[in-house]
Amino acid sequence: MKKSTGIILLSLSVVFCIFFFSYNQYQKKWIIREMAKHAEIVKEDVWETNYQGTRGYLELVAKRESYSKIELSHAKTTLLTIEGPRPKGLSSTLDRLGFFPEKTIITDIYYDGQRIGTLKGYHRNMSFYVHFIAFIVLLLISVIMQMVLEITKQKFAKIQLKKRDIKYNKMFSNIGDVIVIIGENGITQYRSDNITRHFGWKTKELEGGHIWDFIHPDDLKFSRETFERFLTHPNKPIRVELRYKCRDGRFKWIQFTGINLFHDPDIKGILGNFHDISEKKQTEKNIKLKNKIQSIQLQLIKKAPTLSTTALLQKFLDEAETLTHSSIGFYHFFNEEDKTISLQAWSTNTMNNMCKIKLPRSHYPIDKAGIWCECAKKRKTVIHNDYNALKHKKGYPENHVPVIREVVVPIFRDNKIVAILGMGNKPVDYTREDAETIEILAELAWETVARKQTEEKINTSEEKFRLAFLTSPDSINLSRLKDGVFLEINEGFSKTTGYTRKEAIGKSSLELNLWKNNKDRKRLAAILKKDGIVENFEAELLTKSGKAISGVISASILFIENEEFILSITRDFTKQRKLERHYLQAQKMESIGTLAGGIAHDFNNILFPILGHSEMLLHDLAGDDLTHKSITAIHASALRAKDLVGQILTFSRQQNDDIKLMKIQPILKEAVKMLRATIPATIEIKQNIAAHCGFIKADPTQIHQMIMNLATNAFHAMETKGGTLTIALTPVEIDEINLPPTLNTPGQYAFLSVKDTGDGISANVAERIFEPFYTTKSKGKGTGLGLSVVHGIVKKFGGTIELNTEPGAGAEFKVYLPLESMEDKASGIISSPAQIPGGSESILLIDDDESIISMETQMLERLGYRVVSRTSSLEALELFKHSHGDFDLIISDLDMPKMPGDALAREFLSVKSDARIILCTGFSNKLTPQTIKKMGIKGMLHKPIILKNLAEKIREVLV
Repeated sequence: MKKSTGIILLSLSVVFCIFFFSYNQYQKKWIIREMAKHAEIVKEDVWETNYQGTRGYLELVAKRESYSKIELSHAKTTLLTIEGPRPKGLSSTLDRLGFFPEKTIITDIYYDGQRIGTLKGYHRNMSFYVHFIAFIVLLLISVIMQMVLEITKQKFAKIQLKKRDIKYNKMFSNIGDVIVIIGENGITQYRSDNITRHFGWKTKELEGGHIWDFIHPDDLKFSRETFERFLTHPNKPIRVELRYKCRDGRFKWIQFTGINLFHDPDIKGILGNFHDISEKKQTEKNIKLKNKIQSIQLQLIKKAPTLSTTALLQKFLDEAETLTHSSIGFYHFFNEEDKTISLQAWSTNTMNNMCKIKLPRSHYPIDKAGIWCECAKKRKTVIHNDYNALKHKKGYPENHVPVIREVVVPIFRDNKIVAILGMGNKPVDYTREDAETIEILAELAWETVARKQTEEKINTSEEKFRLAFLTSPDSINLSRLKDGVFLEINEGFSKTTGYTRKEAIGKSSLELNLWKNNKDRKRLAAILKKDGIVENFEAELLTKSGKAISGVISASILFIENEEFILSITRDFTKQRKLERHYLQAQKMESIGTLAGGIAHDFNNILFPILGHSEMLLHDLAGDDLTHKSITAIHASALRAKDLVGQILTFSRQQNDDIKLMKIQPILKEAVKMLRATIPATIEIKQNIAAHCGFIKADPTQIHQMIMNLATNAFHAMETKGGTLTIALTPVEIDEINLPPTLNTPGQYAFLSVKDTGDGISANVAERIFEPFYTTKSKGKGTGLGLSVVHGIVKKFGGTIELNTEPGAGAEFKVYLPLESMEDKASGIISSPAQIPGGSESILLIDDDESIISMETQMLERLGYRVVSRTSSLEALELFKHSHGDFDLIISDLDMPKMPGDALAREFLSVKSDARIILCTGFSNKLTPQTIKKMGIKGMLHKPIILKNLAEKIREVLV
């Protein structure tokens, strides 16, 4: 209904005019013709002068044919005048306005050819009114038809547009960019559905929208110019970058690429795509910002050596103001624990133009601070773009220029605020991007300050570090990574390795042969190159003399003037490693001893019946009996086994000892005599026994065993080639400095040395030399218990044993036993054979082992005693409670199930206080002669028990 509607209306007007003119002509002829008819009708009446009928007829004509007046005249005399009806309503108004002009129609009346009068009618032309109404009706019809056509056309267009949109959406569904079609009036005719994903708009919200409504104001002029270029350059692709509005009010940078396709019937507009380049723009912006910040950083680094911290910060704030378009800048340190701010620095512009008062650089309580310190209270960045509207502001100091807007950023380290940076009075509002920029600057500011403070600390402590480097007892060196050449060493390096500074500088560790195993050096270098640091790296090193030491190395790579260096610290852990080895060896020996003791204890129970039965058989058989010899061999083997068990218990320190004050010299001299008689003459024996060496507290038998085992071991080392066996005894005073690692207390010790000139012992053998059953001797040369028993004896009596040996240089065993200050109270061991005594008393025998019960019962009955036996301690106790007067003696095993022998003894004594009790045991840590005496127990026997010992102990207790 625009151009097409005008054409239709013009056509209708022309048609109406033609119709109106034709109708008027027709009406005029019709009126004249009708008036002639009326004259013919009234001529009779006129001739006859009968006007009554004529009047009625003419009144009817005037009314019917719209005559305002009809006159009938003859010559110049009016015969009749008929007034027609006046128009009413709208017709009356139109009549007064002259819309109905009158036409005068005159017709002569003839009768028989003679003119007898004139009929004159004044006709009111009502055809205009009819035609006008017809025109209006016709116009309304045409308008309605045009509207119907236009609505139909629009609906058809929408259907076509929808079909086109569906078609385009199918075409563009897999395209990431937004596709649009823009008409020549700037209205967006089409946009792809993915516009919602990119910009948030729904397609219905954009229907009929103008493209200019979504362009950033700063890009609007440029966009209109580009649009004109599109219109004047059809078929030419044009690409522009601009900001397009999102539904949430933000603007995104897009790259619009379009082409004028108005001539294309399917497009009829500018076809283009919106490519989101916001990330690219942000990256470009970040790069520019980063370059600017790096430029600021480089300037600060260059000027840092010549500026103080405050001056350096002021220079930084000046640069930050320029970068953020601000005119106020400040930087203050913050103490979160004390809740105080240390006023530090302001920009030059702030001090000269904005704040003309002199602010003291002092601690400022946070409670008294204004809104500018709100970031510290909230622990986040604060933006104020309408500072004056803030109700809780405290006002300005005198001569302070008003703050319009500001951004203040807290700087965190270890989750604590250490400083705040503020920028203010930017000409426009600060945005979140501005805040992010200032946050980056805040980090740079702290790094600048920290670097400056670090440099100052380094300069202050450089001499202290040099002194620490030179005087450290650890070995410290600086070397080049590429070739390992030493550039600097300290005194500790020289003391540890033996190389002087002159000998080490300019040479590498390889040239100095510092590594015992070169694989350690390669492994250290690999870790350093990978991680840049090595901590507590253990390696064996060699000194200048060739001595091996244990080192713990920590090293890191340093960058000095674009070259890589290694700073290395080595601590000599040789003594510590030796202590660790002794400790581990002691633990291992203790574990093995515990195991050996358990085995020996069980073996005693097995051995006891063998010894007992063989001994009884020997008493029963005559000397010339054929089986006597075999039983004797069995008994002898059992006795050897008993001695072996004793050695095992000695090694495990589980044998009960006859400990007394004694001197080593007599036993040592006796052992030397015995050795001289048994070892070949190819082995020379030298002795150096100090007569003034004092007393030790030990078991003489075990000391003798220790000496013989050490001497026998030395003999085996020299058996083939011969050599010299040197035995020495001397008292020594050991202080804390010279205290062997395995001794705990300094003091006076008896030092016993047994040395041979054999082939020596290798390191791997020396590590296991004291382990039981470990031997390098050939079959038949030993059981592997000799040195382990020695180790057990020495440890039992509070001493220690060491081995000094090298392959090809012999071996020396050093024994240290603590000396006692008491006088010699040691007594010799007197033993004389005697007859086996017997008796007739009643004995209650208790043991959980049936075989031992059987064997002991036979032994006791052979001696004349009456025996009642029980294998249960509870049954024995119950028997004793009812018949305690029937028993003169109780013999019980210590290790009994349910109730052990010591607990059973207490129960017996509670029933009968003077009960005589003997306990039998293979070993007990808890019971000693002193403890059993306190308990009221009369005696103790150690398994396996020999008949003579059993008989003598019974008589001793009963008498």
